[in-house]
Amino acid sequence: MLKPENGLEELLQEEGAKLQTIAIPSQLDEVIRQGMVVSKRRNRQRAGRRYATAASMLIAGMFLLGMVRVSPAFASLVAGLPGLSGIVTLVAGDKGLQGAVRSEFVQPVDASDSHDGVTFTVQGIIADDTRLNVFFTMNMPSAVDTIPYDHLRVYDADTGEDLPVGIGFGYAATGAHGKPRQEFLDRMDITLSAGQKMPDRVGVSFMLMPFENQTWNAVIPIDKARFKGLKETIPLGQTVTVDGQRVLFKEATINPTSIQVEVAFDASNSMKLFGINDLRIVTDTGEELRNQGWFGKQDGGQTLQFESAFFSKPKHLVLKGSRIMALDKSKLEMQLDLDEQRIVQAPDDKVRIVTIDKVNDDHYSLVLGVQSDLDRDHYGFTILNGEVHDAKGTEFQWGSYRTTSTSTNEGGMESMISSQLILDKPYTNPFTFEITNYPSWIEQPFEIKLK
Repeated sequence: MLKPENGLEELLQEEGAKLQTIAIPSQLDEVIRQGMVVSKRRNRQRAGRRYATAASMLIAGMFLLGMVRVSPAFASLVAGLPGLSGIVTLVAGDKGLQGAVRSEFVQPVDASDSHDGVTFTVQGIIADDTRLNVFFTMNMPSAVDTIPYDHLRVYDADTGEDLPVGIGFGYAATGAHGKPRQEFLDRMDITLSAGQKMPDRVGVSFMLMPFENQTWNAVIPIDKARFKGLKETIPLGQTVTVDGQRVLFKEATINPTSIQVEVAFDASNSMKLFGINDLRIVTDTGEELRNQGWFGKQDGGQTLQFESAFFSKPKHLVLKGSRIMALDKSKLEMQLDLDEQRIVQAPDDKVRIVTIDKVNDDHYSLVLGVQSDLDRDHYGFTILNGEVHDAKGTEFQWGSYRTTSTSTNEGGMESMISSQLILDKPYTNPFTFEITNYPSWIEQPFEIKLK
């Protein structure tokens, strides 16, 4: 049996040591597990989302929580949670979550749903006003390589209404890496859209692809008293200009597990600004807080999210960046002739048609390849995910959508965008597609003082 304080610290230190001995694979594509992106937007908001990968957990800086002291009461509580060592692994690389664990911010939960040989158990959470991290186990009837989550839903358990959120998975399984197993430990990282309040109870449900019409569900109580009044909002009102394009940094909000920065793009800009890349926040001690993604807003602005240094209480915070994904507003549409399988109009020659196949009477499968720079971009492009019209202005809908990335022989990267287009009514070529992001950049270093 673990001693309440020392036993926990020894276990945390042991887990940190394990992380330092794991070799980083030379081919990152082989170990990347792309985080699920769930965008249930009441206002058609889009989420630019971070990807949780085995490689990123290793590169992010090894977390040796065993070097800090926690109270005996908290140590006893957490040590009683099954799969503790896996939970420590799951927060590795996220400074906000690390600080939350150090500061006894974990809320124990005991919620479970079991049927058809599958058991879904929520063990604990870390929550604040904008973010909910759920630590859970999955026990399968037999050993499998991965958990095929499907139809994931996050909702207000008291009203039944879906919540507008972005979701990522910080994958880490109990047992040896990469081998089939029956028990999995994972972290579900849920970020609320700007302006959405954290409910008193959050429901999470999902299906598993091998099981037809079966749903696993858990209702998670949120002790909001734990984080009431902890967030700090800082007005900014600072504008930077990059290659003639103006970006207004409106305000920053420091939460226990994340920092959010509100930005707006000047309507008079000659370019469409898709997102600000190469961002980080630097503290007065030189510690860097990583950018974790962004939420698009209905007014065209964005909410940028970063790791938090809330519990370490830095005196100064400076946001630094240098690159903005941008495209001239005259190039925001792409035209394809599906019957002739050719590009009629594109921003440049970086994009090509890989395949266009007719799946059935009203579904076309479309695969595009987009060249980018592996050393510079670090981005999964979707390119086309907006409105689609034919030559007569008739609107059509997208079906399934996904993006994968493969390295090319030239040392660059080609993003392969696979999607289905539903052509359930008469159409006339060419089709016009709205471009939603593209590997085109403007560059100039800039700094914003947050604190």
